[in-house]
Amino acid sequence: MTDKLTKYQIKKEIAVLSTSGKKSMRFNFSSWNDGPDTYEIRLYFDSQPEGLLPGKGLLLNEQEVRNLYAALQELFAEDPDGLG
Repeated sequence: MTDKLTKYQIKKEIAVLSTSGKKSMRFNFSSWNDGPDTYEIRLYFDSQPEGLLPGKGLLLNEQEVRNLYAALQELFAEDPDGLG
């Protein structure tokens, strides 16, 4: 079995959604394995001196991000406190 080297490049850091210790949940625009650019919500580990190491995440295309944005706008318009 051959290990495939995973390449990633963060093209734009959009937001840090949360942090806890050496972990952070981030919303980025990035590219994986020289593939097409994509949006992602991903857990990153701060592993100095290597820098940020990616963990599990969710990849979204532009339409999915637009749909999520519309759904969140609707949710918070109906109930400013969200579901909580």
